[in-house]
Amino acid sequence: GEADIATRDAYAAAPRDARASLTIRPQNAGWAANITAGIAAVRSPWTLYWAQDDLAPPDFIERLLAEVRRGGVPYPDIRYTGAYTHAQTEDDNTGPPRARVLRQIRTRGFIPLRGLIPTAAAQAAGAFHDEGGGVIAGDVVWLVHLARLLPFHRVPGLECYKHIHDAGLSGRFWGWDAARKREAWAVHAAYMLDAALSAETAREPAWEMALAVLRRFAMPDASMQETYTPPQTAQGIHAFITEVFGHAARRNLRDVSPLLGAPWQALAGVARRRLGING
Repeated sequence: GEADIATRDAYAAAPRDARASLTIRPQNAGWAANITAGIAAVRSPWTLYWAQDDLAPPDFIERLLAEVRRGGVPYPDIRYTGAYTHAQTEDDNTGPPRARVLRQIRTRGFIPLRGLIPTAAAQAAGAFHDEGGGVIAGDVVWLVHLARLLPFHRVPGLECYKHIHDAGLSGRFWGWDAARKREAWAVHAAYMLDAALSAETAREPAWEMALAVLRRFAMPDASMQETYTPPQTAQGIHAFITEVFGHAARRNLRDVSPLLGAPWQALAGVARRRLGING
């Protein structure tokens, strides 16, 4: 398309650097497929994701590199410009792998994607998904996989800048009706559940992970209630949880029923009891 031609022409006019290369995909496959392909193509020890509306100070990479001795993923704060202006920070995510995954589920953090990621771990974390809420969801799920592999370390005082063209997280998402938004969040929760349980082998730790995901989406706090209307009754919560497991089954995500000790059709009822939801 025209955007690809513009990218190619801009690259052709730029000063040559043997360390840089340009890959243009034959079709626009979307954000998730493109970032997945980009990470797979990296041959350097470090991967740094950067979007078209991101800006950083000249010493940004050097300051991240100075922090790699701590291990894991060093990452900055984000300062927004444009439709709204504020700084956003996310605390370190450290500790044992299971604790890191639980924290990532509960916070739904995304800033570490702007950090300096060891390429081997970035590639091992697997593909991004682009269903449901699209780009507002795929990075959060991917970071659950990455949190199992590495800790995340905030670099105090380091900021990157992101320009927000409008007040919505995703133009297409904010234009959807309530039913479609609900479905998007149920799909997002299914992928989050799959990521959370991807390396679990014991039943009780797996249920701890599953309940953290279901509580986050079926019984969300105010931060998520700004983007969709959660179920308001016990029956509504049960129905939403049923949808989550149904989306996981229809998309051939990992069959967690043997791990959780109940068939797909019964998992929502078990989850409801474990969450203490009566009525």
